Amino acid sequence: MSAMDSFQEFERFLDGHFARLETLDYDANAALALVSNIQEQAASSIETFGLASSMAHGITILAPYLVSGKLGPPPDIGTLLSDLSFCMHYYSLRELLYYSYNVPGAVEWAFEHESVQVRYTDPSLPRQFYTMWNEHLELSREMFADSTYVETARTLLRGEAEGQISPDVEAASLHIDQEVDQKLRAYFSILDPTSSADLGGYTYAEFQTVYRFMLGNALYHRRFGEANDQVGAIFIEYDELVNDLEMATGLTRSKIASVLDDIIFDDSKRAEKLDASYFSLMREGAGARRVVMRSVDFTTHEGLVNLLRVVAIRRPQLFLRNVGGELGVGFVARVKSAFETAGFRCLTEISLSKFDPQLPDIDLLVICEEPTLGYVLFVCELKGPIPPRWAKDQLKAIRQDGVSKAFRQSEAIQKFLRTPAGISAMKSWLPPDKPPRFESFVLVVEPLIVTSDNAGMFFGDENTPIANFRTIERLLKASDGDTAFIQHVIHTYNEEVDKIINRVVAKAEFAGIVVEYEGVADSPIMRFAQQSWRNSEERQAMIDAFLADGAHPFDTVDLDAKEMPPGTILIAFKSGS
Repeated sequence: MSAMDSFQEFERFLDGHFARLETLDYDANAALALVSNIQEQAASSIETFGLASSMAHGITILAPYLVSGKLGPPPDIGTLLSDLSFCMHYYSLRELLYYSYNVPGAVEWAFEHESVQVRYTDPSLPRQFYTMWNEHLELSREMFADSTYVETARTLLRGEAEGQISPDVEAASLHIDQEVDQKLRAYFSILDPTSSADLGGYTYAEFQTVYRFMLGNALYHRRFGEANDQVGAIFIEYDELVNDLEMATGLTRSKIASVLDDIIFDDSKRAEKLDASYFSLMREGAGARRVVMRSVDFTTHEGLVNLLRVVAIRRPQLFLRNVGGELGVGFVARVKSAFETAGFRCLTEISLSKFDPQLPDIDLLVICEEPTLGYVLFVCELKGPIPPRWAKDQLKAIRQDGVSKAFRQSEAIQKFLRTPAGISAMKSWLPPDKPPRFESFVLVVEPLIVTSDNAGMFFGDENTPIANFRTIERLLKASDGDTAFIQHVIHTYNEEVDKIINRVVAKAEFAGIVVEYEGVADSPIMRFAQQSWRNSEERQAMIDAFLADGAHPFDTVDLDAKEMPPGTILIAFKSGS
C-alpha cells in the first residue's frame, strides 16, 4: 500500500469514527449549551486555560452538528467529553492531513497493523508553530504588562447583582473600556478602524462599532463571572441582541443583521461549508435559536481578522475590490513605520518598469547608513495581509499568487540589482542630503520577505530570508538602530529557533488504533536582547577611532568573500565609478 493510500485510508478511518460518535445523536441545542459551558469553565482557570484552547478546536469540529437544531435525547456529559477529546485530536490530525496532501514530504506517516505514527519532516512547520506561539506571548506581555484595570474591575463587580446598575458597576465599566481599547490595539488590524470600505451591507467602521460593543459586553460577563464564581456561556435572544446593538450603536437593524450574519456560525454557514474556526459566536438551530456567546472565547478570539477572512471567502470579488488594496497599502505602511521608528530611512513602491516592464515594484526599501562602511539596504517584499486561521489558509501561501510569489519577485529584483542599471539605480536611491563619508564605500543589499504570519512555513529551501512582521517589529525595537544586530538575527533566526523548540508527541487511541502525532508544546521564549547603539558613546567612539586611524570602508569587509549569507549582495563603489 502506498503512502498516499495509507493516509487516505487513515482519513477515512477518522471520518468513519467521527460519524459514529454518540454525541451526534444527542439534542443539538442541549449539546451546544453543555459543551459551551464546559469550555468556559475550563477557560476560567489558569491551570486549564490551555485545555480550553484545545477544546475550542474540538468544538470547531463538532460545530456543524451543534448548530443543526437536531432533536434527540439529552447529552450524557461523560460521553460528550470523550467525543470532544476525540474531536480535539481530529482537528490536529486534519491539519497534518492537509499538509500531507498539499506538500508531499512535509509530514512522515508510519502505519502498522494497530498503530499510526506521524512526524514532521519539514522543520519549517514546527518552526512556524513556535513563532506563532512566541509572538502571541510576547505581544500579550507587552500589551498587557499593566493590566491593573482587570483586577480593579473584578473587585468592583464582586458581590454585585448581574444586570443591575450601581456606582461600582458603572466604575467597573470604565475599567472594562480600558481593556477593550487595549485588546483592539493588540489585535491584528491593518485597516483604519474608521475605514469606509464596504464589506457587503455595512462598512468596516460600522463593523468596528458593533464589535467594540460586543467585546465590551463579553468582557463584562467574563469579569463578573470571575468575580462572583458564576462562570458560563451567555444565551442571547437574537432580537434582543439586535435591539441592544441598535440602541448602543445607532446603526440600522439591517446593517446590524448583516454584521451578525458574518460573525455568527449557524446552520446557513454549515451549508456554505465555512469552517467554524472563523467564528466564536454560534446560534442554536432550533427552538428560540438563541445566540451563544462563550465570553472567554470571544474575548480571546481574533475577531477583526476572522471577519475579514469570512468576507473574503463569502464575497471574494467585493473583498478584492474594496478591501484588498487598502490592506496592502496599510501593511506596507505598518512595516515602514517600524523601520522608521528605529531610525532608518524608507522608500516605498519603487517602480522598476522603466528598466524592464516585467520587473515587480520594490514594496519597501530600507536605507541604513553605516558610517564606517557605507550603507545597508533591506529590499523588502511584503505579502499576506490576512493571517491564516488553520491549515487550509496556511496552504494558500504556496499558491502561485501567495507568499511563494514573493520569493520569485525578490529573485527577479536581486538579479536586476546586480546589473549595471541596478547598481546605478541603488546609488540614486541613497539620501542626497546625507552622502557617504568616503568617496569609495560599500553597499550591502539584504533581500527580505515580510509577511503577516508566515515565518518560512513550506519555504525552508528558499535562500531569501522571510519573517513574520511581529518578529520584525520586536527586533527593530530591541535593535536601537544596530544594523549588524538586525542582520545577524534575521540570518540566524531559524537556527536559533530550532535549538529551543519543544517538539512533543501526543498519543490517543480510537477504536483500537493507537495514534501518535507530533506537535509543539510550550518552549523557551525567544526575546531579543535590548541593544544600546544609535546614540551610545561606544558607537561614537568607534567611529571617531576609525576616522582617526585613517581606516577605510574597504578595510571592514572582505570584498572577495565567498561565504556571504544567501541572497546578500556586496557592492564596492570606488571613487569615480
